[in-house]
Amino acid sequence: MEDENNNTWRLIQNGDVHQFKTLYLELYDNLLLYTHHMGVTHSDGEDIISQVFFKLWENKEKIEIEGSLKGYCFRSVKNAVLNFKNSAKQRYEGEGSDYFEFEKNQPFEEYTELNLEAEDLSTYIEQLTNELPPASQNAFRMSRNDGLTYKEIAELLEISPKTVEKQIGQALAHLRKKLRAVVV
Repeated sequence: MEDENNNTWRLIQNGDVHQFKTLYLELYDNLLLYTHHMGVTHSDGEDIISQVFFKLWENKEKIEIEGSLKGYCFRSVKNAVLNFKNSAKQRYEGEGSDYFEFEKNQPFEEYTELNLEAEDLSTYIEQLTNELPPASQNAFRMSRNDGLTYKEIAELLEISPKTVEKQIGQALAHLRKKLRAVVV
């Protein structure tokens, strides 16, 4: 597995956009969930992940990754979240202003190509999710959007965790099948 990670990273370092997009898409949902667990909003989590991947791409020639590429991405997002929270706290305390005023007065940052592609992809994934049977849609959204475990979903829907696992598995299979055509 580590050889596969090293090979993927070497391809990315050599400018392989397809490998980079594949890595991004493979990790995005879990990274977003991770940012939620660290206490940032959905929007801030999206921004943080985009910034981490933008920096990863911009500095690909300089970065040496030892160990897991996935682990490196999670550590990078964790550090970015901590920096974001620390920076927001310092600005909030330093200005003595209302938090919402702080948010409102932040300068507008231009979207990168990666941000736009992520938005397009999110819209497409939502369309694909709408194609699923209602039970699979519901279980998938509870898992991905609300961050609930299979057990929690099962309790809420009064079904077995195995049924939840099957419904989400079907949803993921459907999304993978449809996304393969788009991501190539």
